[in-house]
Amino acid sequence: MATAVTMKESKKVAKRTDQYAVYERIVGGLERRPAYLLLFGIAALFVIEGLATSVAGVVKDSLPMGLLGLASFVIALGAVIIVVYRVEPSRERLQVKVGEVAVAVQPVSAPPVPTPQTYQDSERGFRFDLPSQAGWSKPALVPITEHLARVLLLPKEINLEQFGQKLQETLRLHPLGDMISQSKVLALWHGDEIRIETTPTTTVPGLEKFVNDAAELAKKQGEEFDSAQVRKAIISQKYPQAFGLQNVFAVTIFQKRLAANPILEPTLPNLFAITQQYAGGPIEKLAANDTSILTGRRMQLIDVLVNGEKREITVYGLSHLTENADFFFEVGINYCPQGKQSPDLWTEMQRMIGSFRVMV
Repeated sequence: MATAVTMKESKKVAKRTDQYAVYERIVGGLERRPAYLLLFGIAALFVIEGLATSVAGVVKDSLPMGLLGLASFVIALGAVIIVVYRVEPSRERLQVKVGEVAVAVQPVSAPPVPTPQTYQDSERGFRFDLPSQAGWSKPALVPITEHLARVLLLPKEINLEQFGQKLQETLRLHPLGDMISQSKVLALWHGDEIRIETTPTTTVPGLEKFVNDAAELAKKQGEEFDSAQVRKAIISQKYPQAFGLQNVFAVTIFQKRLAANPILEPTLPNLFAITQQYAGGPIEKLAANDTSILTGRRMQLIDVLVNGEKREITVYGLSHLTENADFFFEVGINYCPQGKQSPDLWTEMQRMIGSFRVMV
């Protein structure tokens, strides 16, 4: 059974993970380039031989032998470093900051090196580190319709097949609609679900200024303007009347072959542009390269009912969009500090999203 870990233990795990990441990048690079593996082996033998010769020179008090061994050792060591440098993929890291927390991911492909603490999907080609704290659900792969039904607090008796058909019809003319409507979600949930209900006065930061400015403009033009109705209409377009919030780590899997003959080319930037239409809260930070797009966001809702009590709530979210030859992956975490959980949970969730790797 999983148990909670201390902050000190979390740091030790993170350090071991970084060391393991360096090892796996080198091993993966050597496996992809067998010729370099041969060179690496030969260079390593010369390193050992050079060191042995140098030691023998010191023991026998032979300066020429010692210098020869030392030179051989330095040259061979240089060869090993060059081989490692050539085979190891880029160490470039993407980093975003959400509030006061900076989170980084290493967007590189990695060989399949599973451990007991690793979840690996060999069929789709990805893996990530499993959580160590108590309170997490087991990983469950479900259709996007089932995942949405849970998030939107739809009635348990709802016909998921009909819901899926309605979703497909809605997205039929949407760019990449088939690929999105038939995607699957692998999710791990933590803690209890928080029920959120919007009210007539529900708002978000920035909305009140917009409403007040619009009301002032309408007044100058002699037009009627109902601030409450405008606020309610804007909130209802963005948020359902009731929905659930729960700490979650989720991998949304999009199959590229379902984007055949699309209106829009199925690329990471285009998929990102489409999925952001449904994301909650403004983007605070974005980082990207050719293989990944990493975003951080913070959603604040004011005057909502939280389990029946009127209050303000904040949700922190991170999203890592990446791909392999056959699939797009959107790896995301949502964290709600108002829930009842260990203060180390946010640290663990950051570690999980940072451990995600596309396998080669």
